[in-house]
Parts: sequence; structure tokens; C-alpha cells
Amino acid sequence: MRTTIFRSKRMAIAMVGALAAPTFAFSQDSTVTPRTHVVRKGDTLWDIAREYTTDPYRWKELYQLNTATVRDPHWIYPGERLTLPGAAAADNTAAPAPLAAAQEQKADSGAAPMSEQSKIDSTSEAMPEATVDLATAPMTAPFDARTVFRRAEERPRPVLTRVVIESQAQTRATAATIRPGEFYAAPYVERYGGPANAGSIVGSGDVPGIPLTEAERPLQSYERIFVTLPPGMSSAAGTRYVTVRFGPLLQGVGQVMVPTGIVTVERAQRGQAVEARIVARFEPIQIGDQLVSMANAPVNLPRPAAVGGGAETFVLWIYAEPVLPTMQSYVVVAGAPGMRVGDQITFYRPRRSTLEGVVLPESEIGIAQIVRVTPQGATALVIDQSYGAIAEGTPARITAKMP
Repeated sequence: MRTTIFRSKRMAIAMVGALAAPTFAFSQDSTVTPRTHVVRKGDTLWDIAREYTTDPYRWKELYQLNTATVRDPHWIYPGERLTLPGAAAADNTAAPAPLAAAQEQKADSGAAPMSEQSKIDSTSEAMPEATVDLATAPMTAPFDARTVFRRAEERPRPVLTRVVIESQAQTRATAATIRPGEFYAAPYVERYGGPANAGSIVGSGDVPGIPLTEAERPLQSYERIFVTLPPGMSSAAGTRYVTVRFGPLLQGVGQVMVPTGIVTVERAQRGQAVEARIVARFEPIQIGDQLVSMANAPVNLPRPAAVGGGAETFVLWIYAEPVLPTMQSYVVVAGAPGMRVGDQITFYRPRRSTLEGVVLPESEIGIAQIVRVTPQGATALVIDQSYGAIAEGTPARITAKMP
């Protein structure tokens, strides 16, 4: 009786292995799953991982396989060829299975062929579980009847990712080094007294149905407004200007100016205020905000290259003065020799000594990219962060330079 039960269990295991085997062969078919991917315009690591593995959270595995090509997971460029997760496993599919190799070895030594019952017994005892390891095999099709023996809890589970990659995942198009919106919305340091050549918003074109004070009401997107232009600047229809307001005064440095939006000229008549319309808002726009010329945003900037021993700087002011600055926060820093738009700076905590005299090495806090430079200072946008410890006075140094 015990022998009958034992053989029944072994036969059941062999049947399950036979049914599961086609699933393994299907997922390892190298003619279905490509081993590399050529980056297209608009690709991100998140999208590529989702396309080939059905699990976008495997972006980190994709990045680790291609560190020789992708130096920074923020940026991938059209034409780069990336090795896909599972490609290495596919290269090993030609290796003989343990059971087949054992039978070939017995045949070479002159051993008698195995009986059918011996084959069933050997299969149930020798077949390792990893032979049908669907959790690590590359997926070439959605879950269907082929994976009926795979339990739900064995499927790959998402892993926590850094916030910066989540932001990248939400951006479908390949990100530029600096986006125009990041440039125009960045606060910057001017001379004392603000811009020397500025216009202003003087009124609203809306006619309210109830009495209200125009100067206290925030102006809305696409609202018609009246402005005076900077002296000598164009009043042609379609000309754009940036609206700014005064920020804090940095003693010994200059006046911070905070962009609030962008307006475009619609009509100009001699002896009257110019008619314009609000086309973008970064902050609440109010009557009295100043108008300044719209500088050209940097375009087609190359990737900055890492450098050692870069110039030192430090934090002067943090936009909106948050308790804990996070990703995408604007930080105004002191100007440094040779600093240019597109350079990257690294914030750090300096080396220090314990009470026992042990010297502790410096710690990296975060990374920011320079988006605006004036004679009085520079503005950086936080693009990576290890600790929420950026504060006024935090030291930083240039760690990547534009070519």
C-alpha cells in the first residue's frame, strides 16, 4: 500500500512537470523576445521595462545592465542600444538539461537504457524546481492559460523607487537638459532696486458684475490685461514678456526677482495702455507686477560631464522657504567662477570630527542643475536628493560641467 501511494505521488509530480514545460520553452523563445532595444525618441527606462517585461518597476535592473551606455538614469538618448533584462538567461537556453546530460553520460559508459518507470522516477526526483522558474524567466506574453500553475504571489512584485525616477516615468518624451518652463519660472538675483528697464501691469480688461478692488484680485489665465512696456521694447502683436515680482533682498548680493507668468501683446494704440493677455502663470499675477523682456531659453544643451575639484559655492536662499526642500525646488546660490547654465552642483555636509577626534567623511545631500546665471548669483533646480537637509548656508561644489 505504501509503495502504491509513493508511486502515485511521483507520477503526479511528473505530470505537472510535463504540463509546465511548454510554458518555459515559450518564455525562453529568443525569436519572440529581442535581446536589445534601440532607444527611440520619447523612450524612458520605465517605458522600456514595461514594454519588454510587463513590469515597469524593473527599470533599475535595465539601468544596471547598461551602466556602460547610460551614465545617468535620468537621461537616455535616441540611437543608444540597451541590453534587456533576461537576455543573459536566453543565451543559456542551449545548455543540456541535467537529466539529458546524465542519460548521455550513461549511454557513453555502456549502461543499459532506462525503463519507462525509471524515467518517470528519475524525472520526479531529479528535475529541479528552477527548471520551470517562471518568476525569473522573461515574459513574452500576458498571463494566460500557459501560466495556470503559477501562483499569484509568485509574480514579480513592485519595488520602491526614488522620486526622481517616478517623475521621469510621468514624462513620456525624452527630457531636455533644461526645459523652457524650468528656465522662465526660475527666480533669479538682480541688482539692488530690481530691473533697470521694466514695464508693469496697470489694469484688467475684465468688467466685473459686482464692485471689487482690481489691485487685490489675482489675475487669471488668458485674462485680458493692460500693461506699459519696458522703454524701447517692441509693442508688436505676439511679442511676449515675463511678469515678475520682488522677492527677498539678499544683503551684500542683490534683489531676488520671482517670475509670476508670461503675457503676450495683442494690440497697441498710441496714447493708451497696451492690451495684452496672460498665457502662462507660475505664481498669482497681480496688478503692479513688473514686465521684463523675455530672454531666450537655452535649447539643445549637451549632457554635462563629471569633473573633480569644481568651484565651491553655498546656498543663499530657497524659493518659497520650505521647511524641507524636495525635488524640483529652486535654490539660489552664490556665483562661482566659470559657472554656466547646465552645470550641476552637489550639496554636501563637510567632514567633521567626533568628540574622540575621529574624522567623519563628508556626506552627499543632493544634486541640482544650474538653470539661470546672473552677475549677482545663480539659480539651481534640485534634480536628485539623498537627504532633505538643504538649507541656507549649505555648501556645494560644481561636480559636472557643460563642455
